[in-house]
Amino acid sequence: LIPDRVRFEVVTPPDGGPRVRADPRAVEQILLNLVSTACDAMPEGGTLTLAVASMEADEAYREAHTWIEPGRYGRLAVRDTGTGMDAATLARIFDPFFTTKPEGIGTGLGLAPLHGLVRQHGRDLHAYSQAGRGTTLRAYLMRAATGSSAATARGVAGPLAPLRVTGGAHQRRVVSDE
Repeated sequence: LIPDRVRFEVVTPPDGGPRVRADPRAVEQILLNLVSTACDAMPEGGTLTLAVASMEADEAYREAHTWIEPGRYGRLAVRDTGTGMDAATLARIFDPFFTTKPEGIGTGLGLAPLHGLVRQHGRDLHAYSQAGRGTTLRAYLMRAATGSSAATARGVAGPLAPLRVTGGAHQRRVVSDE
């Protein structure tokens, strides 16, 4: 999924990251789409950073981010050092069938389905970008209630960067093989 030309970094809090209320398969799909989009934006290579964090959208946060509802979230951010987008392109990235890729490359669906999937399992998908400087896409997913139980990941080798996802009796972890 991640080409050799792209350096991959994972950033997680010391506690390993939040558990969120979402279907584990949906979170996996969100992550795969965000990573794939970021890699496509770096045809000459670059750095892809996956960051997981807990956050609370209180009134002070909402003053600068009026689109978010108050609450506790797990935030999944995917940053790339790719081509970035100008303001006109950024304003359209969640429009159905809008894509910056040449014809015949990709599915042609753009980020609209991903935006809908995030809205079903959380609150929002928000983008920050600057032409020539890269893009950050942040998915805000509702945090699971404290004390929620989840099965532990089994059969996973190597260092773990967990985004714990509760949904039924499953738990997913983001895994780095480096």
